[in-house]
Amino acid sequence: MEYGHISSFLERIKNLVSHGDEARLYIKDTISTQIGFTIDSEAITLDKGIIRVAVSPLIKNEIFMRKEKILLEINTHLTDKTYRDIV
Repeated sequence: MEYGHISSFLERIKNLVSHGDEARLYIKDTISTQIGFTIDSEAITLDKGIIRVAVSPLIKNEIFMRKEKILLEINTHLTDKTYRDIV
């Protein structure tokens, strides 16, 4: 029995997952640099062009004050998908 088609399918899924992790790490680094606080990449979820950040209200305020600049930098670097909001 040949399993070549299954392995190619699993490889495609692996690439999708790792790309999402890379995007989340870049977003974490960008936000951390812009606000001056380090946030955990596990606090970030990506959903349909929206970046959700689960952090304290103080850090969320810092993010929202710099939201336009953060989104511009993220969308300039990550060209495969457009992120339109941070919540």
